[in-house]
Amino acid sequence: MDIYLLAGHCNGSSDYCAPLKYWQSGFLSLQASIDSAIIEMATNRSVWKNMASIKVTKMLSAMYTWRYHIHIGSFLLFINLSFVSLMYLVTLYISRERREMREILKMMRMRDLAYWLSWAILYAVYVMIMANLMTLLTVDFVFLKSSYGLIMLLFFLYGIASLSFTFMLIALIRRPRLTAIAGFFITVLQSILSLLLLMKYLPKFFEVVLSIFPTFAFSVGITQSIYMEYDFQGVHFSDVMDDSSHVLFSCITLSVDAVLYMALALYFEKILADKHGKKYEPLFFIKSTFWSKGNPIPLKSEEDGDSEGPTGEYVEKISADLLGKEAVR
Repeated sequence: MDIYLLAGHCNGSSDYCAPLKYWQSGFLSLQASIDSAIIEMATNRSVWKNMASIKVTKMLSAMYTWRYHIHIGSFLLFINLSFVSLMYLVTLYISRERREMREILKMMRMRDLAYWLSWAILYAVYVMIMANLMTLLTVDFVFLKSSYGLIMLLFFLYGIASLSFTFMLIALIRRPRLTAIAGFFITVLQSILSLLLLMKYLPKFFEVVLSIFPTFAFSVGITQSIYMEYDFQGVHFSDVMDDSSHVLFSCITLSVDAVLYMALALYFEKILADKHGKKYEPLFFIKSTFWSKGNPIPLKSEEDGDSEGPTGEYVEKISADLLGKEAVR
């Protein structure tokens, strides 16, 4: 049976198993009949009744067990870092541009959502290009039986979710180089965490909870897709509600992660003040004045202290001794 070591393995979550295909085709009965006839010719004694009740047990090679875990784990660590270089450059560039352009955007009365979405649309093009390159690379070596479009969609959504996660870090940390380094190490830690998927019986609850991290959600779809490749089945759009449902789960969770981290980026942008902006209250979004058009919430600058006076979002800052004076001669 070692000849099937390189052919694939039998995944318990799938009914299809390439090494056992000859059993399902009736070859086992034919082999039992031939063996029974040979024994009967050699011993002049019929053993067909004993051969008819023969049972076969499928077992995974011990050598293959640890070897394919090493292969999958190494591939996961490599593929999860596919967008790290792009996210590093995005962090450095957007953080610096944000500090320089924030005052201009305020003068143009642009909302924070428009600012972040403009960057998201721009870098989504780069994500699409990289997703296609990664798909072209993997379909020739790993995903031989899988649909190109489905694998590419998985890479693209992973890139978009990673982009939203990077936006959140930019709005939270505010320092370009520190943000880039933190994003790199967080991605590495998430990649290591995704190795939990190599466990045979990982509870579904933990799988769903940990999918809040884009890297883990992406690894769920990739890992199960590799298992199906080992069974010579692959993942396809036509099978997305059946054996390929893990890819659908990953796509949904990655989409949710992208929206969630974009919302967190906007939230941190509001409540964390810097030298160019104002500070909103932590629960500003539950006030009706925030959602009323033309009635922005009064904001308080950290530099104004407790002094009274106009503190609107588009009001130029003045010193405290000039407050209340209508004109200066």
